[in-house]
Amino acid sequence: MKLSLAKSMQEKYGVKSLNFEVSKKLQSRINFCNLQQVRFKWDQSLKQWYLLILYKQKEMKLPKHYNNVMAIDLGLSNLGAITFLYGNDSYIVNGKPLKSMNSYINNRISHLQSILNIPDQNEPLFR
Repeated sequence: MKLSLAKSMQEKYGVKSLNFEVSKKLQSRINFCNLQQVRFKWDQSLKQWYLLILYKQKEMKLPKHYNNVMAIDLGLSNLGAITFLYGNDSYIVNGKPLKSMNSYINNRISHLQSILNIPDQNEPLFR
């Protein structure tokens, strides 16, 4: 498998792509015909890498017997806006209290870490 790199990465490391040998087991699980994108993602909390494989997928047609469909639009200030295909029911879930609570907790953690002189996880230890 050959993965292309961003131009900045190519210039920084002098490499045009990353080449990998894909095991037979992984080859049997990947549909290469519909392969759209492959990414590596670092999980900061678990401290490990993930391989994300994205496929092109045809849009599914709903069967005729589906009589109602719900759509959910996720956001921040409005945590969720929910509406239905048929009917006049729609709901908005207010996300501001949750944002406020999250901000308070983050500020409290920052304050307590500053008291204990614990370095920020995102800051480098050495400069």
